[in-house]
Amino acid sequence: MCALTAPHLFDQDKGGRVLLLAESAINGAELEAARQAVALCPSGALSLRDKP
Repeated sequence: MCALTAPHLFDQDKGGRVLLLAESAINGAELEAARQAVALCPSGALSLRDKP
């Protein structure tokens, strides 16, 4: 779901594992897309955290 919800932030390899495309801080529309991807993650494997 994350790759479908936020394809500019996530991808999926041939084995079905999620790949993070953006490792730096995000904001605006990207942050909202990331929040939606976290909320829709069926396994609950994603989370967001603030950088210190």
